[in-house]
Amino acid sequence: DLTVTGVQTCALPIWIELGDELFLEGLRKLYIDYKYKRASFTDIANLYSELSEMDLNPFFNQWVNRTGAPELSVAVE
Repeated sequence: DLTVTGVQTCALPIWIELGDELFLEGLRKLYIDYKYKRASFTDIANLYSELSEMDLNPFFNQWVNRTGAPELSVAVE
């Protein structure tokens, strides 16, 4: 159960970005690697970056380190 607001805010977008299989594999690895330890958002970003073979630090910076909600805009041309 994800009850921490920051985790909820970040979990759904990363789940959508990576898909079910990779997201759940990351949760399993996170559990194994950090059982009885404290994992930072940097640890989580590094874990998912390694699994996905993509640099997800900009993604995590947007959802974790920025104040306020991301600003979205739509333009019709």
